[in-house]
Amino acid sequence: MNCPFCGKELQKGGIIAGGPVAWFPEREFNRDLLSKLGFYGHGKTFGKFVPIVNQIKIPNAYYCDTCGKVMGAFD
Repeated sequence: MNCPFCGKELQKGGIIAGGPVAWFPEREFNRDLLSKLGFYGHGKTFGKFVPIVNQIKIPNAYYCDTCGKVMGAFD
């Protein structure tokens, strides 16, 4: 897969987060901190929660070493 910004090859990997990782529509995203943390609103969370280490693992994240951007195909 190539970077849509610079065209160079992306490195395949994943994201590991220490709490929920969520996408919100712009209107929700611009609301208060509680909304961003997923306590309110209609966010879309990604990945599989691993309770033993309190992490969320999200596969299919790609990194561009040139641009420093992360992108992916999440479901």
